[in-house]
Amino acid sequence: MLSEIEMRLLQNNSKELAIDSIFLGGGTPSLIEPKQLEKIFSIISKFATIKSTSEITLESNPGTLTNSKLSGFKSVGINRLSIGVQSFNDDELGVLDRIHSAKEAENVVIEAYKSGYKNLSIDLIYAIPGQTLRSWSSTLNKAVKLPVNHISAYNLIYEEGTPLFDNSVNGKVQPASNDYESKLFYKTVHELGEAGFEQYEISNFAKAGAKCLHNLKYWRGEQYLGFGASACGCVSGVRYKNVPDVHKYISSLKENTLPEISSEILTNKQKRTELIFLGMRSEGVFLDYLLEPADFEKILNYIEMLLQMKLATLNKGILKLTTEGYAICDEISLNLIP
Repeated sequence: MLSEIEMRLLQNNSKELAIDSIFLGGGTPSLIEPKQLEKIFSIISKFATIKSTSEITLESNPGTLTNSKLSGFKSVGINRLSIGVQSFNDDELGVLDRIHSAKEAENVVIEAYKSGYKNLSIDLIYAIPGQTLRSWSSTLNKAVKLPVNHISAYNLIYEEGTPLFDNSVNGKVQPASNDYESKLFYKTVHELGEAGFEQYEISNFAKAGAKCLHNLKYWRGEQYLGFGASACGCVSGVRYKNVPDVHKYISSLKENTLPEISSEILTNKQKRTELIFLGMRSEGVFLDYLLEPADFEKILNYIEMLLQMKLATLNKGILKLTTEGYAICDEISLNLIP
C-alpha cells in the first residue's frame, strides 16, 4: 500500500511511463516471498506499462534461494537473477561473514539455470584479506564454468560501521595494497576475457547480448525512478533521494508526502561532469562532447597522449578506455573535465 502511495505521488511528476527495466536491489530482496513481488508488480502496472521485453532483475543471496523460491520468482516475472556469490573459497566467505558456503553458491547457480533462468549474473569480490592470486584465479575459473552470462567483479570496500572496517582499523585485518589490487584486477580482465566475457565497465563483464540494461541506463545518464527507503531516482533532470529511515519513510507517505530527503535540479555542468565520469568507466564518450571551445587544445592534447600510451582508443568518434586506462579511470576523467 505504501509503495502504491509513493508511485501515485511520483506519477504526477513523471506522467506516462513505459518501463523496460526493473531492478529489485539493496539489502536482500530475495528474502521476500514471490506473492509479495507479484503484488509489487501489480501496483507498478497501475501507473506504468511494463514492456513485454523488460529486463526484470532480482538481487539475491545464495543462502535465501530455495528451489520453490526460484520457481516462484520466475512465475511472477523475474527473468534475470543477480546472485551475490562473492567467492568460491570458504575461508574467504568466512572473512566476509557470508551465510552460504562455496558449494551452496555453486549449487544455487546451477539450480537457477535448471529452473529456466537463462540470464544469470554473479557478483564476485577480490582483494579479500588472505586472498591469493591463486585462490582468486580458482574462483574465476569456477565462475566461468557455471551457466552464467554476466559477472560483476568488485574490489573489496571497507565500509564504515561494518566489522571488517573495525578490524582494519584495529589492525586485525590488513587491506591489500594498491599494487596487489592492480594485479588482481588485471588477472580478472585477462581470465574473464579468455572465457568470452567482454569488459564493458570497470567491474562488469558480459557475454554477447548479456550486458545489464539497468546498469547501462545509469552509465548513459538516462532516467530512472527509485522507490523505497534510501532509494534514488533521476527524472527530467531532477535527482532525488529518499530518507533512509524506514519509520520516517512510512510516516511521510501516510501524510501523502514524497519521502525525499533531498532533491536537486542538475545543472548542465553537473550533467556533463557525470556523463564524462560514467561514460569513461563504461562505454566511452563522444569526442565532440569532450572538446569544449574553452579548453579545446588542452583536452585534445591530453586525448592524443592517452591514445599514444594505449590508455584509450578512438573508434567512430567515441573515446573509450583500455584495460590499462580503466585502472586509472578517475584520474583520466578528472583531466577530461574543464
